[in-house]
Amino acid sequence: MSLTIYGLDVSQPCRSVTWALRMKNGDFTYETIMPGSPKPGGSRHPDFLKLCPAGTVPVMQDGATVLWESNAILNYLADKHGWNDLYPTDLEK
Repeated sequence: MSLTIYGLDVSQPCRSVTWALRMKNGDFTYETIMPGSPKPGGSRHPDFLKLCPAGTVPVMQDGATVLWESNAILNYLADKHGWNDLYPTDLEK
């Protein structure tokens, strides 16, 4: 699996993504990104902005698929891996 999560551990949205992946024993790499920083390793650095024009974290890169915002990432992962206990497909649940 070529799944990479870019974020910062103190960010609640980043933690929600990594917690879900850890709960499900997901195979992923975690890259720390400093929000708001224009320096290398920062969310406003030109290299990171190529990946995520919004300059926010968390960001998920799964091969050619790139998503940002924790809800979008969690929905993607649940749909891809069938995590119906986290995101039920039955809307009434």
